[in-house]
Amino acid sequence: MTKKEETALAAQGPNTLATQEPMTGEFMEGIEQSDFQVPTAYTIQGTGSDQRAFPGVAIGTLVNTITKEAVASREFVVIPGGYKDWFDGREDATVMSSRSQADWPDVDTDWDARRKAGMDDPPPVYPRLNFLVLFKDEPFPIVVRFKRTSYGTGRTLNYLLGMHKGRMLYTLGSREENKGKGAYLVLTISPAGLAPADLYAAACSWATQLAGKDLAEIAPETHEEAAETTADMPF
Repeated sequence: MTKKEETALAAQGPNTLATQEPMTGEFMEGIEQSDFQVPTAYTIQGTGSDQRAFPGVAIGTLVNTITKEAVASREFVVIPGGYKDWFDGREDATVMSSRSQADWPDVDTDWDARRKAGMDDPPPVYPRLNFLVLFKDEPFPIVVRFKRTSYGTGRTLNYLLGMHKGRMLYTLGSREENKGKGAYLVLTISPAGLAPADLYAAACSWATQLAGKDLAEIAPETHEEAAETTADMPF
């Protein structure tokens, strides 16, 4: 490439992206459901796992686990397609996640069963509520997972969705708790009024595009899922 060509290419960098017409057509032929990915929105809690995966990112920051960039807005609408599942973060897990609790023995999922077996530590397999959401000012959907300490918040969101029928804007927040084993963040949810027309329309468009796709297959598991069964977690 000549110097003149390099100069011309440099002039068409990211700053000019907004003025260029978008390309048309498919970028890849033969794409299947398993080739499509949806990122997870992960809240940095300051654990060792966090710092290894997202070095230098401030506690409380909401991060897109694919782009590794912060999600600027905390306001979102929910897109149909969420689900409940069970997750096993152990390194030697035969089944990492499943929608059926019966894939594990009771001693792995139930507190009472563990106590009867003489085990005092938390069950290594725990339920999650996975919601597909579209954040304000974000172009693509993101999965928000409520697990362990924030599971009750996920149940609250599910209840609110039943009342509002998807028309409400919600704010994802967090609060700090400390039960004697160190401080940690718990996700919170609060209604934020009716969804803006443009955001609601975009969410409806994504609902149509993703209809029929299994969110469990297109939202990849990431480091933070396993982190909640390691010693650096506060429970």
